[in-house]
Amino acid sequence: MNDFIMLPRSMLSPDLWRNNGVCLRVYIHLLAHSIDGIASTSTAQIARATKLSVRQVRDALAELERSRRTTSKTTNKGTSITLCGIGGCDTPTTSKRTRRTTSKTTNTQEAPAPSAGYISPPYVAPEYADIWRKFIEYRKEIRKPYKSEASARTAYNKMVEMAGNDPAAAKDMVERTILGQWQGLYPNKNNATATSSASSAASRKEQRDRGLSLAREIVSRSPDLYNLYNGEGTDPLPGED
Repeated sequence: MNDFIMLPRSMLSPDLWRNNGVCLRVYIHLLAHSIDGIASTSTAQIARATKLSVRQVRDALAELERSRRTTSKTTNKGTSITLCGIGGCDTPTTSKRTRRTTSKTTNTQEAPAPSAGYISPPYVAPEYADIWRKFIEYRKEIRKPYKSEASARTAYNKMVEMAGNDPAAAKDMVERTILGQWQGLYPNKNNATATSSASSAASRKEQRDRGLSLAREIVSRSPDLYNLYNGEGTDPLPGED
């Protein structure tokens, strides 16, 4: 490789920076270990070199190929990955996906990032719009998109309910889901315990205040009880003068 290399403009697309730039890290590794735009490697080798998990590497390679930044070919000697637009490698025509796309349209403009043109559904409150968009895009990345509006609406309502109608708690749930590479959303147990404890304490205080108020009302209706309650008119205890 020469000291300088010309990168395709698609590498500046923001979709490669999502999930802590996993796709970008994998792409740069392939670029550094390629000859004329072709890298011969394996998923395990990439994982060891980039300090990523094998699953992260597989997802990144699938995303790079889906976005037509790379193509791969498995041989007896391993996997050969071609970086489109690097060196002498043009956008390949061997990929079935690429052939289908080329036959349908002649427009070579890069596809927009998943977030481009995103319109929040009407059932999503404004304060949850960015949080919900982030979760929807993550579900698409792991190939688990919601297949109907009804299922997406149910998931959104469940998210708001588990977050206690708190956007900050909902954001925490989404970020923990993405970090843990889970499919669903789960409430933070620490937050849930703290909320439950606070609610119980408030309930106990309310009960005490209600009982004290009732006692004062009863005492105020009887002069004898009122004086007794205030320490007046009481007889001394035996042995006291």
